[in-house]
Amino acid sequence: MRRIIIMSGCALLAVLALTATLQAQEAGDFEWSWRDEGKPAAGQPTDQATAEGGLDPETYNQLLKENLNLRRKLQETDRGTETMREENARLQREMTTLQSQMTDSNKEIARLKNESAGATADPEKVVALKAALAAAESAKAKLAQDLNVLKSRAERNEARSAPAPARGPTVKPGSDLFTALEDENAELRSKLSNLESEKEKVVKELREVASEVAAKADLEAEMASVSGETSKQKAIIRKLLERIPELEQELADTQSRERDQSAELSQRQRELRALKVELDKREERLKKAERVAALLAKTRTEVQFVGTSRQRDVHYNMGVVFANRGQFKDAEREYLRALRLDSADADTHYNLAVLYDQSLKKYRKAVSHYRRYLKLRPDAPDANEVHIWITMCETR
Repeated sequence: MRRIIIMSGCALLAVLALTATLQAQEAGDFEWSWRDEGKPAAGQPTDQATAEGGLDPETYNQLLKENLNLRRKLQETDRGTETMREENARLQREMTTLQSQMTDSNKEIARLKNESAGATADPEKVVALKAALAAAESAKAKLAQDLNVLKSRAERNEARSAPAPARGPTVKPGSDLFTALEDENAELRSKLSNLESEKEKVVKELREVASEVAAKADLEAEMASVSGETSKQKAIIRKLLERIPELEQELADTQSRERDQSAELSQRQRELRALKVELDKREERLKKAERVAALLAKTRTEVQFVGTSRQRDVHYNMGVVFANRGQFKDAEREYLRALRLDSADADTHYNLAVLYDQSLKKYRKAVSHYRRYLKLRPDAPDANEVHIWITMCETR
């Protein structure tokens, strides 16, 4: 709208200037070329006529010069104002485009930052993110360069658009022609003043552009800060990539140890089941020993009077009692005495084998008495368990 008003004003000024020129030419006292002082041209009024009109040639020429200078200045100001307006509009468009690009760049950097936080386990994605971050940084540098260029242009436009001091009239009205020219001169100065006001508005707009450039500079600083954080993220990603082979080796070692521990656990569970069976056996034997412990006191005094079978049972029971009390050597002695009286007593062989196996840790002797027990009682209900115990003793 302002452009239309200015163009209308310029057209009006041109019409006024043309009208004044035609009026001066019709009056016969207008000449665009300057006369040498003291030499009137053909058709030029004489000194007498000039004196009668009250306007000497020097004053008249000075008025014409001032009028022409004002016209030139008005035209130059009009052209300069239009140029600056176009430049300002172009800068505004560029600033809008730049702002949009910087906003997109900020969003892209934020997105890449979020993705890089969760991409440590995917090397291919990390490489892609590094490439995208490099592209974002390149775009940011280009935007910063464009910001500097726009800022420089805005400063130059502001310097060029400084208003020029207005000139006032230098001569007083004298004749009708002088009055007409002076009126035209005043109108031109009024138009020039209006154009100066337009220039001030353009300067204000340019200053607003400069403020936006400063804001974009702050945004650039913020982007630089984000870029620094992105560099830290990239350093962390590089360190994680360097540790991947080490972590893979640790994982393989852990899996190997887990398999070994699983196999060992299975073996332990089998041993625990076997020990539970043996513990049940021992509890049964302890109950048996407790039943005969009450007879111990009586049987010790009757050993020399009873027969061989009775003496064997006494030594057997004494062995059970001593084993129950933890007197393993005494229990061994009593079991051996019972076997000397009756070497075919399967129960004595069984108890002595258990004593050697569990308490005295004499595994070879334990195997010998286990086998003697199986030979004497091949159909014993615990024959399978005894075979297992023999195998366990042989592997120790």
